[in-house]
Amino acid sequence: PMSHPSACPLVDRLLALLRAEEELLRQALANAADVYAGLRAGDLPRVAAGVPRQEQQADALRALAAARDAAAAELAAAVGLPAAGLTLSA
Repeated sequence: PMSHPSACPLVDRLLALLRAEEELLRQALANAADVYAGLRAGDLPRVAAGVPRQEQQADALRALAAARDAAAAELAAAVGLPAAGLTLSA
C-alpha cells in the first residue's frame, strides 16, 4: 500500500503508462509476426504494409518509454527515493 497520499495519482499515472506500453508491445509483436509471415510467404505487399506500422509502433514505444521514465522519476521524488531506487511489486 502507498503510504504517501500525494503519490497516489502518480502511481495511477505510472500504471496507466505501463498498461499502454504493454498493449502497444502486444500490437507490435502481432505486427512483427505478420510481417515475418509475409516474408516467409513471399507476400511483399503484406510486408510493405507492415513495415511502416513497425516504424510507427517503434516511435510510439519510445515516446511511452520516455513518459514512463519521467513518471517513475516524479513518483520516486514524491516518496523520497532516487529514480533508480523505485521498484514496482504487487
